[in-house]
Amino acid sequence: MSAVQDTLDDALAEASASPAAAAELIARLQAENAALQEALTASQEALTTSHETIARLTARIAELERRRGLNSGNSGKPPSSDGLKKPPRTTSLREPSSKKSGGQPGHRGETLRQVAEPTVTIDHFPDHCEGCGSPLTQDTATDYSAGPSR
Repeated sequence: MSAVQDTLDDALAEASASPAAAAELIARLQAENAALQEALTASQEALTTSHETIARLTARIAELERRRGLNSGNSGKPPSSDGLKKPPRTTSLREPSSKKSGGQPGHRGETLRQVAEPTVTIDHFPDHCEGCGSPLTQDTATDYSAGPSR
């Protein structure tokens, strides 16, 4: 048997001996019960306070971690606030080619070359004056030269 059970059995044996001992046992148990109730209430209040503190600190940690992840690329912060730890640049997923950049050997190209005697000449004239905005005709449009076309 446990020590608590032994103590309880001894107290019941004493209480059954006389009514005064029973009243004393009841008073002592009521006082002990009241003390335990107060201790329980205090423990529950401390536990509630601890839970509130844990919730508040968890929210603060989440906010600080969110702020720590901000930089000029994902917020309105200026790039100067990034400090020495710059975010890494994204790199292309394309594989490098064995060819040089630019036009490749053997490709003819599509360059429009000037010819000595063009087959068609297209004159381009402005339809209004750049200075005053009045409309222009081919006769009034001057200082524009026509170039040859293929």
